[in-house]
Amino acid sequence: MGVVPAVHIHIENNEEASRVVHAAYPDSIHLADIRAVDAKVLKEASVHACHVKKLIVTYGAPCQNVSGLNPSGGGVEGSKSSLVWEVPRLLKAVEQAWPGSQVATVGEMVASVSAKDQEVYDKINGQKAVYMCPSTLGWMKRPRIYWPSFPLRGGPGVTVSQQPRWTVIKLHSKRMGVSKWLPRGWSLHKDFVGFSTFTRAIVRKKPPFMPAGIERLKKHELARYQQWNFRYPPYQMQDKYMLVNSRRQMVPAPSEVREIMMGFRKHHTFHCWSASERRESAAKHEVARCALLGNAFHAPTMAWILSNQLAAWGVLPRPLDCAEVADVNKAIVWESPERTRRMELGTNQECLLGLVRQLMARQSMRGGALSSTAAVLIFKGAMPESVDPDYWHWRTCLAVAWKHHGEHINVLEMRAIALALSWRLRNSKHLGTRFLHVVDSMVCLMSLLKGRSSSLRLNGAICKCNSLIAAGFLAQVLGHVRTALNPSDRPSRFAERKAKGQVSGEYSKPSRHTSRGDVCPP
Repeated sequence: MGVVPAVHIHIENNEEASRVVHAAYPDSIHLADIRAVDAKVLKEASVHACHVKKLIVTYGAPCQNVSGLNPSGGGVEGSKSSLVWEVPRLLKAVEQAWPGSQVATVGEMVASVSAKDQEVYDKINGQKAVYMCPSTLGWMKRPRIYWPSFPLRGGPGVTVSQQPRWTVIKLHSKRMGVSKWLPRGWSLHKDFVGFSTFTRAIVRKKPPFMPAGIERLKKHELARYQQWNFRYPPYQMQDKYMLVNSRRQMVPAPSEVREIMMGFRKHHTFHCWSASERRESAAKHEVARCALLGNAFHAPTMAWILSNQLAAWGVLPRPLDCAEVADVNKAIVWESPERTRRMELGTNQECLLGLVRQLMARQSMRGGALSSTAAVLIFKGAMPESVDPDYWHWRTCLAVAWKHHGEHINVLEMRAIALALSWRLRNSKHLGTRFLHVVDSMVCLMSLLKGRSSSLRLNGAICKCNSLIAAGFLAQVLGHVRTALNPSDRPSRFAERKAKGQVSGEYSKPSRHTSRGDVCPP
């Protein structure tokens, strides 16, 4: 929506979820235990935001004890779901920390809660629940009930109906194209109907007590349920919810698809583990990401709800309509207008150059590097985000083997950048131009931004890069891409060298490849 908060406080006792929030909002304030949060703690945490007069509080109480997927749950008084009783106390603490401020609240809970437990939630929130499901808006089901403290207005594409337990609101809009969320080389199962509600991914050695929907599964679907270590409810392993990957295997939606379906940006949960933990087990990292997404809000639905209050406050000119909510979903995935036109027109030169210009407009405060690919730059202290290389089609344009081996990897990475600069300067039309260069080494990116390094060995390669940039009157903007996504990383490991004494066809030691997009701007 383009609204920048003055302060962002999140209360979360899950370390993985806290890492994700901190990666997206580096200036956010983290409080671990809701039971220890009071007015004094909030005042100390928000000392730089005492001027705030409008506050939005969103909360999702633990649902483990009240969800319909847990037949042995203890209800609202269960060990986990009982934390909802902390909400009234927390709201009073917020009013004490910011006296005289306007406070709007939105609560969220699974729709499978029993009528008895829902009465308790209605009493805690002081109003009747609102039922919403994004199945009429996108490709997935996620029925949830909400308790907004402000009225929700209708509009184009919005239908409202009253039922005994809740008010039902449906948002109707055209779904985003399959090509915008399905990985390359993947396809939909012939019986695909959309995704069921994403739940937490929990790897188990045996099925849980009374697993939901196991009686619906066919023999091969039961085998799939066991193959995936019983991590999802059985009904989610039906063929109609499966995707077909590039190996022609039927699999559940991976974390990147789930992120887009939930309205987050691609790779939003990637930083839930540290780099060393990710290297130890990529499979467990994937499970952790899917588990976090199972507990998250559906961002487009929440955006529509909050836009009603923001419009009432005058922050937005009006609430979002259904088409704009769909656009919000696309914007979070960073489907820019230029890329959308590229999908329609193919590899159009001007469209892709427009995309690069938009990326260059999102440089860090000191310039020279992309700090964010989001539509709105919020925090100046954020580390450079990974650029999605799928914005372009890539081809290998230069491949060489190192003459001398044994140098540090950072030096080799810097020499590869110098090699790319030399290749660029071979064409006179590249002189005096501005261009985007994507690297997967944060050491090289930060060193080139400064133009120097404390390492004498690295300084030699940096000086060569600086000389080439100065000689060619170049303006280089650096972007970061994760090694796993770097299109030049894989081919660099398979270069051939026909040296003396080496049999033709043997692979040499790793070399560096320089890849470029088909329409990389001059």
